[in-house]
Amino acid sequence: MSLLPIERERSPMAYLLDPGTDIPVGERSIRVEDYLNDKIQITADLGNLSSLLDNVELKKRQLDEQLKDAKAKLAEAKRASANHTSSMTQKTQAFDRQQEDLRVRMMMVVSSQTPEEAVRRLEGPMEKLRQVELAQAYVELLKDVDEMTKEARKNLPDSPTEALKPYVRLRKLAMALRAAQESTEGAGIHLVSYVDQTSTQLWAQMVQIMIKEFQDVLKALNWPDLGVEVSREWQTCFGRLLDLQAPEIREAREPLVLLPFAVLVKDLGLKFRYHFMGTTPTSASSNVSSYD
Repeated sequence: MSLLPIERERSPMAYLLDPGTDIPVGERSIRVEDYLNDKIQITADLGNLSSLLDNVELKKRQLDEQLKDAKAKLAEAKRASANHTSSMTQKTQAFDRQQEDLRVRMMMVVSSQTPEEAVRRLEGPMEKLRQVELAQAYVELLKDVDEMTKEARKNLPDSPTEALKPYVRLRKLAMALRAAQESTEGAGIHLVSYVDQTSTQLWAQMVQIMIKEFQDVLKALNWPDLGVEVSREWQTCFGRLLDLQAPEIREAREPLVLLPFAVLVKDLGLKFRYHFMGTTPTSASSNVSSYD
């Protein structure tokens, strides 16, 4: 009866040992001899030599794969350990800074004779911190105001409706700041004044851009010649002015002078004053009928 081979669990270190360098030559020879004596005990076992060699080759490949996998896991563990160490170092440094800041503040409190004195000692640093935070908020708000102004100008004269969107936001901001100023008894007056003036100037610039576009079209049509034919450009500019004035029209409680009509009437008014209110010969009242 042939003996069944007994498989022993390999030590983890066995996977990391290189038989060619880590095991002495004499010991390797003894191990090979023991292995052959165990596997070839009778003459019949020599017939299984080919199968035995195949089995040895298979185990060798398996061991090579296990060795490769073990080395990869070891390298990954080293990288993870290094990353963890770096992260812990940063957290430790941040914690040390916080501890130092807390220590300084505690020293200020402990060295004070009374709670009132401790409060007075902390007022200076806290006020500086408040001023820094307030300055940062001011800068962010001014950046927002500048971006809204640029966005509105960028959309003119082609898209007055789109230009109104940032303008409306800017106007609402100015109104909110003014209301907040009243509730805080006049705090931040310079900022409120700046935002309010910026929104007012932006509206004036927007109106002027749109009016100039319409005036250029009217000039090309030789307005106020009453025989002029309305062109597509005339209609476009007329509509854009109404679009720009739309919010004002919706909120008006009294009749408004529409911007396109104000532009049209302006040239007529100038011509009327020239002929009938000046010192020219045509200004005589008897000549009024000739301009009907």
